[in-house]
Amino acid sequence: MGTKRDKGRRVKWDERLIERLQVLYDGGLSNPEIAVKMGLTRNQVEHGIHRFIKRNSNLMPDDEVNRLNMFSETFNKSLKLSGDWIIACDFHFPYCRFDFVQYMLKIAKKNGIKNLLCVGDFFEFKFLSSWEDLTGEKDTEKCLQTGEIMMNIFSRQFKKAILLRGNHEERFIRACKYDVRMQSLVRLINNEIISKKIRLDATDYGYVELDNWRITHPVSGAKKGRIENILKSLLDIHRKNIICAHTHRSGIIYSDDGRLKAICVGGFVDENKLWWRAGHDSTSVKWVPSFAMYKNRKMMLYDIFDMGENKK
Repeated sequence: MGTKRDKGRRVKWDERLIERLQVLYDGGLSNPEIAVKMGLTRNQVEHGIHRFIKRNSNLMPDDEVNRLNMFSETFNKSLKLSGDWIIACDFHFPYCRFDFVQYMLKIAKKNGIKNLLCVGDFFEFKFLSSWEDLTGEKDTEKCLQTGEIMMNIFSRQFKKAILLRGNHEERFIRACKYDVRMQSLVRLINNEIISKKIRLDATDYGYVELDNWRITHPVSGAKKGRIENILKSLLDIHRKNIICAHTHRSGIIYSDDGRLKAICVGGFVDENKLWWRAGHDSTSVKWVPSFAMYKNRKMMLYDIFDMGENKK
């Protein structure tokens, strides 16, 4: 009979299992709790953490230490909201489906929604990416200018707007060596005209709680085949309904008991404006723009296929 250590080594650690282990580990669960969630022994979990998580982590550079110090007071904390909201994400200005933005504004006006929550990636900052832009095009000023113009448009419908930090805002903050916060970034687009018409704010909190919904921009989950795993893990960890940005996909899945659901909100980015999506043939899943409306404690998902339909 093999030892417990041997049994741990015989687990077939495929990509999906490792991804689930990473999500549960990052969620702060103990090894025994992770073992119960994954149907493994504690030794198997400990072996997986050592092999696939801790072994691959290096000593943190100074920038990363500054990042942890800077956001320590907001790490794993939530911004609590109430009321009716349009929940949008992934505008990636200026690479955006502006026709779908107009549709969102139409739905907001029709339903009398005055609050806008942007769940990360309001800007693109392609030039600040370490890998995305091989063309060398400097787009930082364009991102800020477009963001300012669009916020001025948003102020005609909304009285309040809150921007969460996504991984693309992280590009800007990282370029400043974590010496700025989201509030500092948003001040760059909040001119005197906008500030008179709309209350514009930003937060470094990792997620938002809106009644029984947890609204988040996770750090992973956009890769093909991983989205369902990420959403189910979030449902398992938090036992709340989930709104998930970042994936650029649109859809709903339910917990195993059917009591909770996780909604992918695809955002507004136009993949045809990004060379690495439009410049070659691909078998990747197509992005589906979408946003959510929370009204009278009910959540409704609108996607690009609803444009032109009379959906209430």
